[in-house]
Amino acid sequence: GLSESLRYELGQFGINVVIIEPGVVKTNFFSSMKVGEAKPDSPYKEITEKVIS
Repeated sequence: GLSESLRYELGQFGINVVIIEPGVVKTNFFSSMKVGEAKPDSPYKEITEKVIS
């Protein structure tokens, strides 16, 4: 929201405001992390498994 507001306000002075938000990058960052299992009925189970795999 802040960047968007600045973009509109500063645009009249020829100043461009851009935000870069990189997406997920697959790395070995979590490979040595000990992770417990999500409860079978957890609403977060599917996304948790995707993140740690």
